[in-house]
Amino acid sequence: MGDRCYMNVWVRKEHYGDFCDAIGEDHSAGESETQSWMRMQIPDVNYGAFDERLEAGKKGLIFFGTCSPGDTYDAEIFYSDGKEMHTLAVGHNGGYIVEMKNGKVAKGATAAINKFDKAWKELHEDMRKELVDQS
Repeated sequence: MGDRCYMNVWVRKEHYGDFCDAIGEDHSAGESETQSWMRMQIPDVNYGAFDERLEAGKKGLIFFGTCSPGDTYDAEIFYSDGKEMHTLAVGHNGGYIVEMKNGKVAKGATAAINKFDKAWKELHEDMRKELVDQS
């Protein structure tokens, strides 16, 4: 059975069926969030469907979301820009987990987090604008 966790993910509607197939979920698992985005709440996904999400990102699918921690991994936020999937570990209170070496932030860690944070916010804002426009 493996390690199980909770996953919350938003997928571009045109990629929804392919994403469901990639992670092995039923196509009825999602709900329409906006005109362009579908939302899936999956309460029991094996290892956060990490490998499956990785492959979905390589296939050009656009999505973003969160996974709760499992027995052997931290909680994470993730997104796919249609080229590859990017992930960032987060603590229980939502803060980013930063790579440290010898008591100092590892070289490039801050720049990588800033790049991730910017892309995550852009995808999230794209979806949020549609929510505001619908109301």
